[in-house]
Amino acid sequence: MNMKKLTLSLAVTSALSFSGSVFAADLGGTANVTVLTAVSVAETQTVEFGSIENQDGACTMSSAGNLSSAGGAVGSCTGAGTLGVMTISGSGTSAVAYSVAGGAAVGGVTFAPAVTGTSGNLVAGSLAVDVFGELTLATATAGAKALSYTFTANYQ
Repeated sequence: MNMKKLTLSLAVTSALSFSGSVFAADLGGTANVTVLTAVSVAETQTVEFGSIENQDGACTMSSAGNLSSAGGAVGSCTGAGTLGVMTISGSGTSAVAYSVAGGAAVGGVTFAPAVTGTSGNLVAGSLAVDVFGELTLATATAGAKALSYTFTANYQ
């Protein structure tokens, strides 16, 4: 009887050790990636409002570069300014999203920048975005002002 138990015990052990490998399978996988050139931004033209009178109020530059003030608050805010241009560079015809934010006031003058749209496609690896906006004078000090702003671009 012991021989039957030993034979049965060996048969069960053999069956259990084969059952794991009989039902197992391995398959290699693939991971794909397209590495894009990092997005970069260059200021290729600064925003230029020219010279305006030191009067409290706002001077607005349109997307066409035209200057105006609401109700003539800033008397010399007329004519044409120069649009700023930020050039986004990257990979091929990739889609990019962009935004702009104003910086701190300097000597009583604040710049609220604006851009047309929030996204576009690169053409041959670049996209030029016009920057315009509004200056606000509030008890401004006389003299030249260099007002900062932040332009951000990312792949979509």
